[in-house]
Formats: sequence, structure tokens, C-alpha cells
Amino acid sequence: MKPRLYYYVESGEWVEKQDLGGQEPSQEDAGYCLRTTVEILLTLQRHRRGVRGSKSELVTVEIAPRLVRVYEKASRNSTVVLELEPGCREIYVDCRVRGLDDDKKYYRICIRVDRDENLVPCPGYLCEDDVQMLNHD
Repeated sequence: MKPRLYYYVESGEWVEKQDLGGQEPSQEDAGYCLRTTVEILLTLQRHRRGVRGSKSELVTVEIAPRLVRVYEKASRNSTVVLELEPGCREIYVDCRVRGLDDDKKYYRICIRVDRDENLVPCPGYLCEDDVQMLNHD
């Protein structure tokens, strides 16, 4: 999605190659690229771990509009590995488990998107009380 650039040594300037007849990248294209990239990263992660089984479905969750803690394990008594601010928009989870020491459900986080739209690995668990909405992509 980046423009192709060429550097002319003689003039010392960069020139962008413009494809004729092509379409301009859109927000929809960016969303597709993000989802595909996340799926590729998750597949690589599963492969490296040697986990067998069917490919899990990626789900995006929306967190509550407050500071939300990400726990090392599926328990509010475990170590807090990260605190997500209300502006954190995209969090990808791959499963839901029962808490280790309570009856609450916890979502296992794989990846989140930071403020600069970068994919950031984010291993940890979110308590169901901190999740507002599930979006199946």
C-alpha cells in the first residue's frame, strides 16, 4: 500500500511511480490488510508453538470506557501486565476461558492496535466485566 519511489541520482530527487488505471487505497483496504496481517501472525504463532487443531476465529473486542487491566492469567489476582486506556480501539482475542479463582469469563488477548495503528503483541487476559462488545470479523 506504500507508493513506489525511485531516486534520481543526477537530480537528487525522489519520484513516485503512478499506476494508471489502478484504484486508490481505501479505509476498507486498510481494514482488510490489518485483519489479514493479524491472521498471518496468529497462524505463525500457533505454528511456532506446535499447537494442533482448527484455526481459531479472530474476534475484536471493545473495552469499557475506563482504564482496563490486562492480567497475566485468567484471574484478577494475577499480575497486571498492562493497563489499556479508554482510547484503545482494536483488541483481538482468540478464546474465552473460565477464571482460575472465580466464575467470571476471561478473554485471551493476542494482539492490539496502538495509537499509531501499529500491531502490538499483547499476551494476557481481559475480564468479561471490562469488555463491552464483541465484533466477529
